[in-house]
Amino acid sequence: MPIPTYDLYETLARIGAQFVGDHVEIGSLHGKSAMVVARARPGAHIYCIDPLEKQMWSQEYQGYETGNSEVFMENIRHNELEDRITLIQEYSYPWPLPGAQLFSTALIDGCHTHPIPMYDFVNLAPIVQNAIVIDNVDLPGLIGCLAAVRVNKEWRLESFSRKVAVAWRKR
Repeated sequence: MPIPTYDLYETLARIGAQFVGDHVEIGSLHGKSAMVVARARPGAHIYCIDPLEKQMWSQEYQGYETGNSEVFMENIRHNELEDRITLIQEYSYPWPLPGAQLFSTALIDGCHTHPIPMYDFVNLAPIVQNAIVIDNVDLPGLIGCLAAVRVNKEWRLESFSRKVAVAWRKR
């Protein structure tokens, strides 16, 4: 049986529908990934951590759009999700939310330069109860993140395509 190949949004829709509870994502750009999870998981609150235009590492993203909070919020309002999606316009390291806050699922799709994605997984692993979707696993900067998942005895890694993987909490 062939391995299914889901893109990021298909994977988020499936994960969103599979679990209940709040979701946190690192890297949000225009908010599309957050809206996919919000639609798939009614009642959940989605927290989006992304500095957007506050991005100080603009040299890393030359030629790429780093996002804009006004565009993000307009997209969220246009889709009538402003009461369920919260933008935290900060970096993910150090962790910007209270440490005791737990999430059902998460997405790592922020800075793609090592060691930041690895730090993101290390920060998320103790506070995410079910699954962490990891985008852009084909980029060299994600190798440390994938290695951190593989050596963590509480998580297992499953690839859904050449670009998307999911870390599942072992039961």
